[in-house]
Amino acid sequence: MGEIVTYKNAGPEGVFSQIKLGNGERILISIAQPGIQIYKLKFKGLFPASTVWKTDNIDQMIVLFGDFALSEGILLDAVIKKVIGCKSIDEVKSLLSVPNIATRELHDAL
Repeated sequence: MGEIVTYKNAGPEGVFSQIKLGNGERILISIAQPGIQIYKLKFKGLFPASTVWKTDNIDQMIVLFGDFALSEGILLDAVIKKVIGCKSIDEVKSLLSVPNIATRELHDAL
């Protein structure tokens, strides 16, 4: 199980969280105007190394994190809840890429 290293949900001042995954890898979840981005961090979480996953597709966000809207929760919390159990960055990528098929099916149905 991963652990939350940093958490900030201050609206315009920043919405992000750093997570240390089960194998010690660190990711940064950032939520901003264009959407959600998850970065791989290096040097003990000091620098972003690469983008792990990102989306600005509302349909995809609903499929992946729809429970946040139903519970009047916070999108950042829903993303954390989804990825905190991942043991590695590869597992995060795999977890978040699977619903792309469901997103396309939802979009086609609309």
